[in-house]
Amino acid sequence: ADRLCLSAGEKRQARLAAFLHDIGKIGVPSSLLTREGPLDAKERNEVERHPEVGARLIAPLGVSAGLVAAVRHHHERWDGAGYPDRLAGDSIPLTARIVAIADAFDAMTGGRADRPPLDRMTALAELARCAGSQFDPTLVKEFAVVAEGATGEVDLDLVADLLASAQTGSESAAPSARRIV
Repeated sequence: ADRLCLSAGEKRQARLAAFLHDIGKIGVPSSLLTREGPLDAKERNEVERHPEVGARLIAPLGVSAGLVAAVRHHHERWDGAGYPDRLAGDSIPLTARIVAIADAFDAMTGGRADRPPLDRMTALAELARCAGSQFDPTLVKEFAVVAEGATGEVDLDLVADLLASAQTGSESAAPSARRIV
């Protein structure tokens, strides 16, 4: 968001979307989220509902339509093969495209129950490989520049400040910290 020179409000929206994008997983049985093996078609369909559930959960909270759209569309793919609405290219909201890349990088470098984490450079290579199909190719390049210099640590003060500013609606309360998102 910083490298794209987004406005303070757009940066704040991207950060909040990054924190809230998977809130809809609250409606998915934990047994599916922690399963080590592959999911069957029915189970996968249940997991793939989480963006829609998340958008429905946050919409009544008075958050921006852009934030709701980012949560709903963070699993859309650049080539249109994603979900829930099979959006493609620039029809996917920018914030959702940003979150999709950061989320994938986090998943790859954080590992899963059934696979070890990838190192930063391997994860960046995988993002580059999927640029143009799964991810916005321009955003992948920008993300790589940021990720190559990032520490990977979560700034808990930033999280607290962002949540406080979301409650007050204050743009000035959101600090401009160095973040991957």
